[in-house]
Amino acid sequence: MATSTTKHQVSALGGTFDHLHGGHKILLTMAVCITAERLIVGLTSQLLDEYCYQEIWLTSLRLPADEMLKSKAHAEYLEAFDVRSSHLNAFLLDLDRTLQYQVVALKDVYGPTASDREISALVVSRESAAGGQASKPKCDCSQPSTSLTDI
Repeated sequence: MATSTTKHQVSALGGTFDHLHGGHKILLTMAVCITAERLIVGLTSQLLDEYCYQEIWLTSLRLPADEMLKSKAHAEYLEAFDVRSSHLNAFLLDLDRTLQYQVVALKDVYGPTASDREISALVVSRESAAGGQASKPKCDCSQPSTSLTDI
């Protein structure tokens, strides 16, 4: 659990957030608690459109972006992207209506951390810590150092 009370102007986290459950809600709540202005939530997407096909580095293997979801346990039962996005937005707005929220489709493992210079904190759980570590060096942030906040 994060022990710092420092608030970051812009924080980011990512995941599948399928069938939004207590673990997801704790992670999202803690992300809201450390964010002062804008929270970016990268939501894993299925890239079905052949024109959107991208390749990514995931666990040292070169895989198509939709492999991020295919390797998920019970992938056949995943909720559609729009359903997961809607549930995320509703939950976040219930938590705090003063923050700006951006739910963005992840087309690669880095998402907006590779280009958004305002991100100063990457929020991770034990399950997503490896992805956070992979994203941190790729993060093109103007901040002197991007904080990896383990929840």
